[in-house]
Amino acid sequence: MPTSIAGRGAGLDCEYHLCYYYIMRVGARIRRLRKARGLTTPALALRASVSRMHMYRIERDDISPTLDTLARVAKALGVKVRDLIG
Repeated sequence: MPTSIAGRGAGLDCEYHLCYYYIMRVGARIRRLRKARGLTTPALALRASVSRMHMYRIERDDISPTLDTLARVAKALGVKVRDLIG
């Protein structure tokens, strides 16, 4: 992860890191909402039409889900996409 964006100023650097932080915390939000609804990871994956391994990796913040995947997960959890991304 770059520590600065050359020639762009400190403001953009801060915005980049802030966006990175929120993107990488999506998995934790999904996990929290899933557990609150009493769902297992495989059950959520099935409802969202995502493979179990993919859902596990999303929840561990190993990967960032696409907007399409976020929309399907949000629908499966009964929330809006904005609730997943902060």
